[in-house]
Amino acid sequence: RLQTPPREVVNAQRRTAIAALDGPVSRRSWDGVELMAALRSGAGRLEERVDDVNALNVFPVPDGDTGTNMLATLRAAIAEGDATLASGITSIDEVSAAVARGALLGARGNSGVLLSQILRGLPQAVRGRKRARASEIAGALSIGALHAYAAVAVPTEGTILTVAREAASAAMQDAESGPELRPFLERIAGIARTSVEKTPNLLAVLREAGVVDSGGAGLQLILEGIANVPSVAPSPGGDETTPMSRATTAGLSAPVPHHADAESGAFG
Repeated sequence: RLQTPPREVVNAQRRTAIAALDGPVSRRSWDGVELMAALRSGAGRLEERVDDVNALNVFPVPDGDTGTNMLATLRAAIAEGDATLASGITSIDEVSAAVARGALLGARGNSGVLLSQILRGLPQAVRGRKRARASEIAGALSIGALHAYAAVAVPTEGTILTVAREAASAAMQDAESGPELRPFLERIAGIARTSVEKTPNLLAVLREAGVVDSGGAGLQLILEGIANVPSVAPSPGGDETTPMSRATTAGLSAPVPHHADAESGAFG
């Protein structure tokens, strides 16, 4: 019969596994611990701007809850991933599977469902791996974008679908050079921002309302948070490491225009 570890042991393992600390972080790959730190950073970035994302919500239904639903879905994914870390598992494949499962079960609203489909690409891209490099992360985005398109009966461009696809395409091209993760992720976030800015040009309802797509803006913020993940102590056996400073807070307090210029579509 399997013996359940004492609660204090489990709690100690959890604190060790998921604490974001000022310390070394892998330059070129992540395990499950580092993935979860990145997702928590993404959720934190979205949470800071969730009301602004909600205010952009005009498509497909102007119910003002896109940011709230995406945040709830991501939190459900994080909770499942953290529970897996708490059991002592740190491999990227098993933690990613838990994240995808949590997102699927906790998905809220259209935007949450689409985010869960994007996260669904993670375990498929890292199956059998303990750590993931840029090529696997790019693959996860690419597979996730395909899942998101497949989840919609009539895919509409100028939405989170476009942002996910264009970010994934750029990631696949960039990953071929085997880049370090921080600049790689920053470039993906930049592509997502540019894609969001173009959404009013692709979808008339956004152009008429003078806003960018809310779901795309939510995904942009998540990717920005992931790119600026605070440093985290990697698990034993990690590859080359380098110090990483805490995420910059520059510009986070700048208000998002609820009715952005339809030409620039600026968000952030």
